[in-house]
Amino acid sequence: KPFLVITGLAFSARYQDNGPSFQQILRALSWSGVDEILVSLWPVNLNERLVFFNRFYKEMSKGRTAAEALQRTQKKMRKKYDPQHWAGFVLVR
Repeated sequence: KPFLVITGLAFSARYQDNGPSFQQILRALSWSGVDEILVSLWPVNLNERLVFFNRFYKEMSKGRTAAEALQRTQKKMRKKYDPQHWAGFVLVR
């Protein structure tokens, strides 16, 4: 069973369409047994998103929890990038 799902979807009230809602997607993933979901609250530029996830995966590979990896990644990103490139990533449990 997957313990962590990382979505490429950016969830925002501005991006409402006829597709499934944020809550519906979270519920479906939860019902399938996923413990944690890493999502972005808004779209992030591809280059900065790649930097973010490379750092996040590097932290996870050191045995850190997803919450610890997220916190450390955001702390490192804060030094070089504006908040719109890292602050929107949240862990949903």
